[in-house]
Amino acid sequence: MMPRKVIIDTDPGVDDAMAIFVALASPELEVVGLTTVFGNADTATTTRNALVLLEVAGRIDIPVTQGESTPIASDYLGPVPQVHGATGLGDAELTEPRSTAREGNAAAFIRATVLVGGVVRQHQDRRVAFVGRDHPDLE
Repeated sequence: MMPRKVIIDTDPGVDDAMAIFVALASPELEVVGLTTVFGNADTATTTRNALVLLEVAGRIDIPVTQGESTPIASDYLGPVPQVHGATGLGDAELTEPRSTAREGNAAAFIRATVLVGGVVRQHQDRRVAFVGRDHPDLE
């Protein structure tokens, strides 16, 4: 069976880190990208976390694209350091990633690659809402 191509939309904290590692190890999935969003930490931090996690997994070939830093219809109440630590990854002391996020925004990346597979949404439908807002031609 051919693995299913997926984009993981994530705010990498400890919980999402484990989900990303499981997906990368699964013979049933081919992760074609990570898109990041605010939540466990701000978007810049979750993007950094995604890059670090892919380096730890030896998968710097997978692109990371940063998403929006604020919600569409409400205020972002900020990260939850009491749950996920200041870094979103339990205050783990991580080196700076050697790789960088790709240019462009996550909604555009999803739009450009959606025909090759699916999007694994780990949290609400934020990114899908941004894709729909920015690309009404998609059904």
